[in-house]
Amino acid sequence: KYFRFDDEIPTVAITYAENSGAYGLNSLNPLLGTANDNFSPMKGVQWKLEHPPLAKWDAAASNWINQPAEIWNAAITTTTIPFQVWHATNINFINGEQFTLITRSSDSAGNFSTVYSTITFKYDISAPISLVNKPINNRTYSQQITNITGTALDQPDTGRQAGIEILNAGIRRLSDNFWWNGTILGWQA
Repeated sequence: KYFRFDDEIPTVAITYAENSGAYGLNSLNPLLGTANDNFSPMKGVQWKLEHPPLAKWDAAASNWINQPAEIWNAAITTTTIPFQVWHATNINFINGEQFTLITRSSDSAGNFSTVYSTITFKYDISAPISLVNKPINNRTYSQQITNITGTALDQPDTGRQAGIEILNAGIRRLSDNFWWNGTILGWQA
């Protein structure tokens, strides 16, 4: 009788999304990765996707399930060498959430990757809101305004949304539609 002994551990990696990334509408389908075993054929790649506090994505049910137990989903492969490239699709990402994606692979000898590939990323499809608090809209001021204040908040306010990357503010004079460009350049068209 002939048999092959395989104690080599397969590898797995996530190539898209990126760790600590922030993603918007239609930017995350599919999630992508690679898997490899130099000795035995790949059997499969499994992935799990979670967001706080207990939500797990169940690909078979196409739904988020709130439970403490893990839910491993089977990745899809379309490459000639199975799972050389794998993907996960049709995920209903929740706006304003931070997700953790964990993957593992197995080969035909039954070995699982000992190092799982893990990333966290955020999904945010809502525009932030910004408000000017001072000066008050449509009010006439007889003295020079020394402070301009306001607020900006990313939406939805979950504490896990992508956050505000940059805030721009401008001052336009209504009489001629010129914009303030600092003390050196002054008012400009």
